[in-house]
Amino acid sequence: MKNALQGFPRPLLDLSPKSLAITMDAALGRALSPSFDPYASSLHYLIASHLVAGLSAVEGGQDAVIRALLFEHAMTSVDAYVMTVAEFTNRISVLRNKPGQAGIKDEGLVVPKRLGAGGRIGGKVLSGDEFSLGYARTPEEILRVVYGSGNESIPGGFYQKGELMVALLNLICNQLPNALLAIRETARLDCMMLPHQ
Repeated sequence: MKNALQGFPRPLLDLSPKSLAITMDAALGRALSPSFDPYASSLHYLIASHLVAGLSAVEGGQDAVIRALLFEHAMTSVDAYVMTVAEFTNRISVLRNKPGQAGIKDEGLVVPKRLGAGGRIGGKVLSGDEFSLGYARTPEEILRVVYGSGNESIPGGFYQKGELMVALLNLICNQLPNALLAIRETARLDCMMLPHQ
């Protein structure tokens, strides 16, 4: 796979305290005082990680780990902000749903039971539908969320220069089809080498 893809450009991701504080202010609908510092504590770091993890169902595993660690502290008050971890995650989810423009595809740690797994659980370690399946997002939805602009063509948020669009289009249009062909050919060769029984 590495030979077929030959790597692809990694976009510049702005995870500076300033960028994350601006995004957190947007999630909460007000400027926090003091500004949210994602590197001030382990709990802050986990909350900030929740901002950027799990935007696609493929990332569900890493998102589940972060959510599980946050869930242990769901009712913990976060510093001087007079908000619990659960409230932070709920606000982050609202922020991620809005620019995606595709309904609910992200949820905080605590939800009404009717939205929980099987309609019976009020906690959400896995962000998913009523069957606990990860929400599907189109590339355009992901771009609208990570750019924070609500428009997949207008960079901003964590990708100020829009490199993500170029990297995704390059991967999807140029490299991925070749990689899939290479994988198919490799699998065919491996099958041909199997001893016949």
